[in-house]
Amino acid sequence: EVRVEVRVAIERLAEARAVLTLYEQRMLPAVRAQVDAALAGFITDRNEFQAVIAAERGLRRVTLEIERARADVYRRIAELDRSIGRIPGGAR
Repeated sequence: EVRVEVRVAIERLAEARAVLTLYEQRMLPAVRAQVDAALAGFITDRNEFQAVIAAERGLRRVTLEIERARADVYRRIAELDRSIGRIPGGAR
């Protein structure tokens, strides 16, 4: 049972790290590019300020999801530590 618990904890940690990586490496650059494009469009009078606001909201949403994903990674690390009998946050 302990082996299963450890294996599951390792799998969950890997999944959480993959989600965080996806947000940081794919989603964040994409929404930053959207903000830049919306701002450039507004400056050159090609779009409304509402487009800038919408892009900024998207950036804030992705930033929040990154923090949630990061918290999930730490939670999964604590689960793994607990499953192998290590004190969470203790010496490694």
